[in-house]
Amino acid sequence: MTFCHLSLSARYFFACCNGCERKTRVCWLGAMTGLVVAAAYLTKLSNLPLIAVALVAVFVKLRADCAANAAFWVGARWVRSIICAAIPIGSWMVWTKYHFGDLTGSTAKITLLGWTRKPFGDWWQHPILRCVVFWMFWSNLMASFWRGEVSWHGRPMSWGPSG
Repeated sequence: MTFCHLSLSARYFFACCNGCERKTRVCWLGAMTGLVVAAAYLTKLSNLPLIAVALVAVFVKLRADCAANAAFWVGARWVRSIICAAIPIGSWMVWTKYHFGDLTGSTAKITLLGWTRKPFGDWWQHPILRCVVFWMFWSNLMASFWRGEVSWHGRPMSWGPSG
């Protein structure tokens, strides 16, 4: 679902930029791009990195179009996109701040689950980051990942070279 939101967003923005090249002024495409980006964010917070990648792609396209002397129309669509994305996202953040005490609403979940903050240096103290354990994990994963958990006559299938 998320990829669908982002692909629509990219499609709308590039159509918007192509409209500048054809000298057509389609105003709603910039607004639609912002709304689709907002929908991707509001669907799931973990979509934020994908939105960042989409914004980088949009920024690169914007710079290319500014070099082609279409800066005003592309800039207007860019501003319209940002406003149409910021209003729903900002409204949601204000609502969660008011009701839950933080911008994402996750503090209550973290408290309920008993999670604690870990210093950044301790993030890397996981056993899977050791070479021997990582190799054991990787070889077991590759033995079955290519085909899923398929069994044949009650025995799991595996690929010889991987295991």
